[in-house]
Amino acid sequence: MNDIGLLEESYLRRFTYVLKVDALPQDVYLDMVNKFAKKYDIKLDEDTLNVYAQYKPSLGLIEKTIKNFLLSGQTDQEVLRTDVLDALQGENFGEDSLPALVTNKFSFNPDLLNTSINLKELTQQIKDNKRLDFSLLLYGVPGSSKTSFGRYLAKELGLKVVNKNYSDLASCYVGETEQNIARLFKEAEKDKACIILDEADVLLRDRTASRYSWEVSQTETLLTCMENYPYPFIMTTNLFENLDAAVMRRILYKVKHDYLTQDQVKIAFKHFFNLDIKEELLPTLILISPLKLYFFKYGEDTNSRQSDNSILWQFQCECHYLV
Repeated sequence: MNDIGLLEESYLRRFTYVLKVDALPQDVYLDMVNKFAKKYDIKLDEDTLNVYAQYKPSLGLIEKTIKNFLLSGQTDQEVLRTDVLDALQGENFGEDSLPALVTNKFSFNPDLLNTSINLKELTQQIKDNKRLDFSLLLYGVPGSSKTSFGRYLAKELGLKVVNKNYSDLASCYVGETEQNIARLFKEAEKDKACIILDEADVLLRDRTASRYSWEVSQTETLLTCMENYPYPFIMTTNLFENLDAAVMRRILYKVKHDYLTQDQVKIAFKHFFNLDIKEELLPTLILISPLKLYFFKYGEDTNSRQSDNSILWQFQCECHYLV
């Protein structure tokens, strides 16, 4: 069974053995996925393996969708990925609660970081130290590549990433959120993974402002887990001022992210659109974030044939609205 908590203790006392089967470590899981693919003589591409790694569908579902893919005669593995996501949605009774798929489409550019600490130098320092039991707080304006840098750092250190936010851990039942937090750290430790917690201010808000005992309990559980975690723990937030004082004492590195400088705006438009921005336009574009540029470039509704002037006009309107 999946939830032993549904059984009364009197039942459990009557079993000779009660064994818990944990989730497979990610490298073992992906090895089994590749064995299934080899069995059916199909080579899975990087995007398909990325779907499996993030959502971890059951091995039975993987085999079924691979069989369906081969029987359909299709060659584009986008069909296979869609079939997997549809099947997972069906298992979830049609509820739209699957976390967004993180793709490798965004080519992270550390030159587009305007931070209180030089993160290129910090990355090199961490690599030279060869210690992984550190904590890092990234805070500041929305869309300033906080999570993207966390993933970049993990990649530089050769670590897997477990990326969660409050909605992934929260439960309507008292005590279950704390269990989810503890489970997150336990499973991530098995994979020797870097944990990135977005919206950290929700779980680590100042306890003096808490109204309910369960809010304090959630914060204390997370503080205990992060203090004992032997791999990188990275938090991101837009609301630095809401964090509990105890968090500040436990964080090794605190880095503030800000909007792009004018020089970085020029680099950003060249990076995403191969556009050279005139000097007189730079003051009208200073509130642009890398995330805005990314979604404009890669978003599903983007018209890739828009003219250069149209692209600039839309971003100027966006900045004017933010002022």
